[in-house]
Amino acid sequence: MRLLTWVTWLSISLLGAVDAAASDTSGVVEVDLVFPRNDTYAPAPYVPIVFAVQNPELASSLSLRLGFEVWNMTNGSKVDEGSFGDYYESSSLNWTNTSSSDPELVYRHYTEFNTEGKWSLVWNLIWSNCTYDPLREIYYQKGQSQTSGITFTTKKTAQGIDLVDATKNQSCSENQGIAFNVVDTTKVTGGSYGVGEQCAVLDNSTVTPTPCRVNIDSTAASSITAALTASLCSDEYRMWVEAGRAQEPEISCPADESAAQQLLVGGITCLIAAIGALSYLLA
Repeated sequence: MRLLTWVTWLSISLLGAVDAAASDTSGVVEVDLVFPRNDTYAPAPYVPIVFAVQNPELASSLSLRLGFEVWNMTNGSKVDEGSFGDYYESSSLNWTNTSSSDPELVYRHYTEFNTEGKWSLVWNLIWSNCTYDPLREIYYQKGQSQTSGITFTTKKTAQGIDLVDATKNQSCSENQGIAFNVVDTTKVTGGSYGVGEQCAVLDNSTVTPTPCRVNIDSTAASSITAALTASLCSDEYRMWVEAGRAQEPEISCPADESAAQQLLVGGITCLIAAIGALSYLLA
């Protein structure tokens, strides 16, 4: 199970990804909200928001984009969407063979759950699939989207956050997943964009998501904690705090960051700029 943070996917792509061709052209691709779940947790300095992509190698043909927002159900207000952008780019899945990395986890921190409350996490998945136009005899990319969400509560008397224990629970809502039945992949031959790119062909059948299949083991949980702590302790994040764009969590930061941690968080500034540029282009 490989882990990608909201920071590292951009770093990988900038370093020059190796575009590995998918070994299979059909199968079920699924995107799941792994954590939090419809449960009650103790307030914390930060809460990890974790998504998983099942069959990630084939997912690259869907051009997935993922965003989310959080609402305070107590007063009906929208909580700030976060510091580092809310999109997951499936192009990062092309950099290596993912046969031993299924599912793939993507995650980021959220610092607004440090108080009691009831919250709604609404997430939106955008994808593109190939559609055949018989009049022009071309395959073109058709963009689609779906929105889902969950509610959860933070309460001082509740359990602390434990990713391993939380994902052992096999009772979770199908609303936590969106699944696709890819029957083939083909190249885009016409349309306004994507010509020559590989694109997924979907059938019209309904696929029931299986988000409960995704479990976070202790190794993955430790990696997530270490990566998120490193990003929250970075100089880049402190700049956001000083600018009033992010909350400063009450966590213990290492006195000296290791070279690996510096490498992990070093792409944050580039990511912020890239997200801003992407938002401008899509406006």
